[in-house]
Amino acid sequence: MPRFTVHVRDEWLTVPCKDATCSIKWLGFEALKRYIKNKPDNGGIQHIKDVRFVVRRCQGLGLLDSDDTVEDVLEDNDFVELAIEGDTMSQDFIPSQPGTSHLTRAYREPEQYISLDGNSLTSTDLVNLGKGLYKIKLSPEAEQKVVQSRELLDTIVKENKVVYGITTGFGKFARTVIPVSKLKELQENLLRSHSSGLGSPLSPERTRMLLALRINVLAKGYSGVSLETLHRMIHAFNASCLSYVPEKGTVGASGDLAPLSHLALGLMGEGKMWSPKSGWADAKYVLEAHGLKPISLKPKEGLALINGTQMITSLGAEAVERAEAIYIYQNMSFVQISNLNLSVLFILTVLAIELLAACQGIEFLRPLRTTTPLEKVYDLVRATVKPWIKDRFMAPDIEAVHRLLVDQKVWNIAGPYIEKYCMEYIPESRPSSPTAFALDPPPSPRKRVRLE
Repeated sequence: MPRFTVHVRDEWLTVPCKDATCSIKWLGFEALKRYIKNKPDNGGIQHIKDVRFVVRRCQGLGLLDSDDTVEDVLEDNDFVELAIEGDTMSQDFIPSQPGTSHLTRAYREPEQYISLDGNSLTSTDLVNLGKGLYKIKLSPEAEQKVVQSRELLDTIVKENKVVYGITTGFGKFARTVIPVSKLKELQENLLRSHSSGLGSPLSPERTRMLLALRINVLAKGYSGVSLETLHRMIHAFNASCLSYVPEKGTVGASGDLAPLSHLALGLMGEGKMWSPKSGWADAKYVLEAHGLKPISLKPKEGLALINGTQMITSLGAEAVERAEAIYIYQNMSFVQISNLNLSVLFILTVLAIELLAACQGIEFLRPLRTTTPLEKVYDLVRATVKPWIKDRFMAPDIEAVHRLLVDQKVWNIAGPYIEKYCMEYIPESRPSSPTAFALDPPPSPRKRVRLE
C-alpha cells in the first residue's frame, strides 16, 4: 500500500493510500483530518470541507492538480507540502531550488563504488563523489582499524577510567566525571549545542563532499567511532540523504565544529534533511522513507563526528579542481580565456584581503621594519585604508584595496623590483625574494685613511 508524507503547517504526517486512484484533493483532506486530531483546538480549523488549499511536491515545488489521481502524479513515499489558503509559508519549510543541483528527481544511484581507506582519496575522487557519480564502501583494512579503535574505547568506559571527552565533560567541565548512564546524552548535547550555523544550506554536491570526506577521515580508525555508526553514515551518503548544513558558522582551522554538528544532527534524525526523493523535510522522515535508521551515539562518538576541518578541506579540494580546469581552458583558446574574467576579479579580491592582512601583520611587528618595497606597498595601502583600531565593516576596505590592484598602483611600486630580480643573469646570486633587491647600487665602502 503506497503512503505519502504530507507537510501541514508545523507537522509532518504520514498518510497511507489504500486506493491509488484517489485524487490529490482526497490526499489533502485526509492529511488535514490527521492534522486536526493532534491539535487541541483543531488547529483553528472549524470545518475541513471549508478549507481551501494547494498541494505541491516538496522536490521542485511542482503544483499538483487537485483532480489528478495519486498514481498519476506521485510515487510511493513521496513528500508533499499542503499550503492552506491564507497561511504564510511555514518557517521550517525549506523550498528546493530547481536547476542548482545535478541530484534532481531524475537522479539514480550509481552502480560503481569508491573504496575508502582514509589515505588514498584524491580531490578528483571527492568532487566526483559530490556529483553523485559513485557510492562509497570501506576497505577491509579500514573496517579492521575502526573495530580495533572502538574496542579500546569500550574498554575505557567499561573500566570506568577518566578520559577527557569520553567520560568527562568538555572545556570548563573537563574535571567533571560523567556517569556512564549519561554518556550518550553528553555526546548528543554536544552536537545540539554546536549546531549554530547561519545562512542558506550548502548545495547537495558540497554536502555530499563534506560527508564523504568525514567518512574518509573516520575510516582511518583513529577516532574511536563504531563500525555500526560509520556504516549508517555510508548508507545515508549512498542514498543522498543530506543534512541541513548552513554555509556560515565555521571557525575554519580551529575546527569546522558548527557545520559538522549540523551534518551529524541530521544523521541522528534531528533537524532538516534533503534527498532527491523528498526535497527538504524533517530528517527522521527522510531517513525512514529510504529505509534507514538514525545513528545512535555511543561514548565519544559525538566528538569524533565534529572534531575536524572537512568543511574547508572539501571546499578547498573543489577549488583545486576548478583551478586545474581554468588552467586547461587557458591553454585551449582565447575565447575561453575571455570567460574567466569573473574568476580574475575573485582572485583580485582575495589578494586585496591578503594585502590588508599583511599590513596588519607588519604593524604587529613594529618597531621592526621590513624591506623597502614592502614598506612602500604598506604606505600605499595605509594611505587608502586606515589601520584597524577596533572592529568595523570590512567590505569598503576590501573594495578600496581591490581598486588599487585594478589600477595597477601596487604593481607600479613592486614591478621594478621584480623586473630587476628577473634580469639577474646568475640565478645563484639572486636573493631569496625579489623584495630584497635595492634599485640603487649600494654605496661604496668608506676607505680608511692612514694617518702619518
